[in-house]
Amino acid sequence: MTKLTKLFIIISLVITSVLTGCSSPKQDSDLRHSCPTIKSQVDYNAEGVLLLDDVSSPFIYLKGVGNIKVDKKHEVEGFDFSVSPNGKWIAYYSYRSDDLIVTDADLQEVIFLKREKNWGNKLWLDDNNLIINIIENNPPVLRNLGFLILNPFDNEKQEVKMDYPNIYNGYPLPFWNGFPITAFNSRLDRVVYLQGDTTFFYTLWDTENQKIITQMQVYGEFQSVPYWVLDGSMFAVAPSLTANGGDNYPSYEIFIVSHDGIIKELTHLSDYYRWVYISDLSWSPNNQYIAFWYSYWNDTDVQPYFTDPRDRYLGVVNAINGETTVYCIHGELNREIGMRVYQPPLWSPNSRQVIIQSQVGEDYPNYQTILVDVQEDTAYYIADNLEPVGWMTSP
Repeated sequence: MTKLTKLFIIISLVITSVLTGCSSPKQDSDLRHSCPTIKSQVDYNAEGVLLLDDVSSPFIYLKGVGNIKVDKKHEVEGFDFSVSPNGKWIAYYSYRSDDLIVTDADLQEVIFLKREKNWGNKLWLDDNNLIINIIENNPPVLRNLGFLILNPFDNEKQEVKMDYPNIYNGYPLPFWNGFPITAFNSRLDRVVYLQGDTTFFYTLWDTENQKIITQMQVYGEFQSVPYWVLDGSMFAVAPSLTANGGDNYPSYEIFIVSHDGIIKELTHLSDYYRWVYISDLSWSPNNQYIAFWYSYWNDTDVQPYFTDPRDRYLGVVNAINGETTVYCIHGELNREIGMRVYQPPLWSPNSRQVIIQSQVGEDYPNYQTILVDVQEDTAYYIADNLEPVGWMTSP
């Protein structure tokens, strides 16, 4: 891999703009439409430290926009950034040394760990532990080899194998956040995995008692990633619910599944759109909201397939009462179903705002970084072509 120096922008969010109203939202029972004007002048406050990654050049100069102040700029030769749930730590791999580096919001307190050859993608499992995908080398091949639990603060390690009943091993193998068809909760007492060979299920497995808790049959494609809340008490997933060629295909909805296997349908977008696709779910830190990307087709459209491109839009659903807000603010334009380039919506530590990437024009590489206040229905321009990779608490 070519070694690229990335500019790591740290913005302390003290953002300002005159709050303006948006078009009158249409109210459809549990579905609400919102179209806030994106403002570049600010009179608004947000908390924490936003981390933005320049993925193209180390020689970018970011000036203040309105009263948005860039406190620090750092050149960081790194990739695969991941922020801990408590917002205190960021972990990444170094391009130069290939070390695993864990540091604080000031990039001052730094921990260096030698990366093993078979360490793949990683995520924070909880505030103290990383979960790392194990890959096969020479050449690198991603398979169901298991994963590593690593505490970078004391270097304690635990390896776990994946040998669940009838786990899917077909080609192509879906990867959920870089992990092959497995999603673990923070307690490690539950895992969701893809089961089957001709008929497929998302299976909730009890890792302690070695038994199935519940299953959801799925159709069409298996890129819908189950996302657990921080305390491991439930997960959300947005599968396709109708078989290939069905009248409502693709028909996606968000479901939440409890630790004990109770399934609840959360969204009902198919009541308003003939066909709908949902992806990239993102839980708010307080476990109350789920932000997501969605695409839709109306009654006049030809029945879509997974190769059909469509624009993606931001949606937010209240996980308690199912109230759903769909925004006119778009992400990627003309993107195929099941394909992703932009990151999922990124929540603020106080569960009030989300940061997204919004494509500019037909030229894919160009986009704006946009902040959306989901409580006030307001939106603010942050920067051009800077990828949001983390939102940390103030040091």
